[in-house]
Amino acid sequence: QQQNVTLFGHSLGCRVIHSTLQSLSTDNKKIIENCFLLGGAVESDEISWRHPVNSVINEIYNFYSDNDDILKFLYKIGNIIVSKNAEMSPIGLNPIRNINRIENFDVSDIVKGHMEYKEKFKLMLKNI
Repeated sequence: QQQNVTLFGHSLGCRVIHSTLQSLSTDNKKIIENCFLLGGAVESDEISWRHPVNSVINEIYNFYSDNDDILKFLYKIGNIIVSKNAEMSPIGLNPIRNINRIENFDVSDIVKGHMEYKEKFKLMLKNI
């Protein structure tokens, strides 16, 4: 009997989840019930989320904060080094737009920094 799972990821953990969902989408198996992304260090562009969302039975919840100075600075630096592009926008600072079954939550009023997501998680859940 198959057990469905819920995934939780913070920062680079969201990048791992994105990669996992991308791989699962090619198998046409849905074993991920819900997915919670907190301050994600992965791209927010529509194209990169079109297939991963198909691996999830219910919803992907993206929590982002404009107060995340670590993502504002280090994500940009990392992308300049890796891809020579400083214009990329992570899901930890932005919504993932135009994809059904992805719910975005601006938690800037609750999360004042990159390391606050875990301690404020219960409070963030009350908002959904």
